[in-house]
Amino acid sequence: MVSHYFSQKVGYRKYCFMATPSSKPTKPKHRKRGSRRMGRILLFLLFIALLAAAAAGTLFLPHLGLQEASILKGILVISALWNTVLLIAVAYRQEWARIILIGFLLFCAVALVAVYPELVGQNTILRTPKMIGILFFMGITQVISAVVLIFSTNVRWLMRNSID
Repeated sequence: MVSHYFSQKVGYRKYCFMATPSSKPTKPKHRKRGSRRMGRILLFLLFIALLAAAAAGTLFLPHLGLQEASILKGILVISALWNTVLLIAVAYRQEWARIILIGFLLFCAVALVAVYPELVGQNTILRTPKMIGILFFMGITQVISAVVLIFSTNVRWLMRNSID
């Protein structure tokens, strides 16, 4: 420990190992800390957005044939179910669920773009700007949800800290 006399008269900072003679005292750099409340709000908004994207997918159903409609309906129900289950697991601070949900969302967005030409086939109604806009909304919602789960400090803070 440095004596009080040494730190006042001689200047402890001047002789410090890391300091240079010309260095000035600076404020410590603080990283922005996330909050649990905002993390919970973000998870709720992700839940609503993903369910809205699945509901938007049902607008395709009347324009498809019987076989394609049943396939799409099954995909939408399974997607909504697994999104809900994994978001609940993320809310209970299960890190593995966050990682799986990110992969699932990105996979669904890529699969949506890949399956679209197969679903459309020769149907010209599904090639209208409205239907393409719905498809774009579904894909963008999944990609944005994955990006929020990856980069949000609030969600990471919620995952890292103990239960209230």
